[in-house]
Amino acid sequence: MTNKEIYEIALKIENGETLSNEEKLKLIFMLGELAGYKSKESKNRTYNHGGDESE
Repeated sequence: MTNKEIYEIALKIENGETLSNEEKLKLIFMLGELAGYKSKESKNRTYNHGGDESE
């Protein structure tokens, strides 16, 4: 995702405009990356009730 795409989505959100499904998916994946989520690595991860991560 480019900085321009991020900026355009942010402007739409700020202006209360409706996002397309493609823009929503881009936003979800971007937020996941910011949170450190990696889909390939997540297959081997489990979480206990305390939120701690183990492999």
